[in-house]
Amino acid sequence: MLLASSPLLIAEAHLAKTDSVLLAVLIAQQLMLWRIYKDRLNEDSRPPWLAFWICLSFGILVKGPIGPLLALTSCVLLCGFDRHVGWLKKLQLFKGILVTCCLVLPWAIAVSTATDGAFLDIAIKGDFLSKVKSAQESHGAPPGTYLALLGLLFWPGLRFLAR
Repeated sequence: MLLASSPLLIAEAHLAKTDSVLLAVLIAQQLMLWRIYKDRLNEDSRPPWLAFWICLSFGILVKGPIGPLLALTSCVLLCGFDRHVGWLKKLQLFKGILVTCCLVLPWAIAVSTATDGAFLDIAIKGDFLSKVKSAQESHGAPPGTYLALLGLLFWPGLRFLAR
């Protein structure tokens, strides 16, 4: 609710950018991951592994590797803090990768065929790798700008941030 009432998120949603869709998909993905982790000690639970992998696949279709990177980072950090990796079995890694391939590969093959491989070449080499190397889309503002604007851009949630 706090995020949904943020003026920045409301503005982004009305711009109809892929970032709004990506945020919704990533929130759903992380919610499924949290449910799997939360129920790690309950043997009777049916973890929502399929929903997690579908959300991850949609994240790939919307914005490339952001969804898998977020999921991987979350899993590594949870395993590091918890010092227990057994819960990862509930992710059904093999089945999940199969689901992801079934959802993502048809689009990847179709777009590669339609553009003679140019789209994926530009997306990987021109966009993704250049972002990894340097700040491709810099806002030009000095360091700390986002922190200074936090009160305005995340206003209702700011009062709960320090608690």
